[in-house]
Amino acid sequence: MGITFTKVGHKYHGARRKDITIALDDINLNIDDKDEFLFVIGRTGSGKSTLISHMNGLLIPTEGSIKIFDYELTPKKRKNPKLKPIRKRIGFVFQFPEYQLFEETVYKDICFAPNNFGATKEEIKENVKNVCKLLRINETILKKSPFNLSGGQMRKVAIAGVLAYNPDILILDEPTRGLDPITANEIMEIFNKINKEMHKTIIVISHDMNLV
Repeated sequence: MGITFTKVGHKYHGARRKDITIALDDINLNIDDKDEFLFVIGRTGSGKSTLISHMNGLLIPTEGSIKIFDYELTPKKRKNPKLKPIRKRIGFVFQFPEYQLFEETVYKDICFAPNNFGATKEEIKENVKNVCKLLRINETILKKSPFNLSGGQMRKVAIAGVLAYNPDILILDEPTRGLDPITANEIMEIFNKINKEMHKTIIVISHDMNLV
């Protein structure tokens, strides 16, 4: 089992002690580490982003527990494991790609995570080549600034930066937001290919029922 939620709840505290917003309540959920393709759907403010932010330790539950592979996350008053091994296995692509892009060049951005997780230069070079081929990223843009790319290209580079360290599960927050229909369809075909051929579990947040 990849990710297991057991009676998970999450509360946000406001400026005043009595101001509490319940974002998640009694969530029980099992997600396999291979071959699943899941959509998390709901209107804005329904708790979708809060839910998936628990799946790689961006948020810690205020109630219940989450088991991610061999690691268990519980409320902060208890001792939790280091998050780096979890984040190596759970890839997260944010809704806005510019939140993930910060290096001088596209190549450096794609290399950042695998380098941070201890991959060798040879492994990184091979991984960059493979993900560029998979995502149809032209290697001529690797020396460009990521901020000089189109919206569709920026999103592909953000996804490439996650795939380059080969996580087991890929989480995508509104991956087609702001894209034209042709590019959106291309992106979804790539995710389907990753799911079918690489046997990775894909989790997609969306409020677009046509996309679902």
